[in-house]
Amino acid sequence: MTTLTNSLNEQQLFQELDNDVAENYNGGFERFTIANKTCFTIPYFLDGKRYNQRPREIKRWITRGEGIIIFDSDLRPGVISHKIYNLANRGRYAFQDNRLTPNPYDITLVQYRFLPR
Repeated sequence: MTTLTNSLNEQQLFQELDNDVAENYNGGFERFTIANKTCFTIPYFLDGKRYNQRPREIKRWITRGEGIIIFDSDLRPGVISHKIYNLANRGRYAFQDNRLTPNPYDITLVQYRFLPR
């Protein structure tokens, strides 16, 4: 019984060390880029803090948070349609017009392999 207990304790210790190494390798940070390809200033929350992003502005983020972004995908006054995404570490994103709807105030957040110019 003692051998089994020791083995389980060792296995748990190695798993905890693996998690610590993975966290330290990444530095405990999330890194990503967000561009605004619309003609609107876009307010959003990133890891609980509010920001504004001007048209054609590109922001490079490094955060200790989880990269949770919340924004209103319908920019008309008085209309709220929140979208929530967990941004990928080292991801490249762009706010852009949502051409799948007839509403000219609809926006979307798209992930890119390379950011368009």
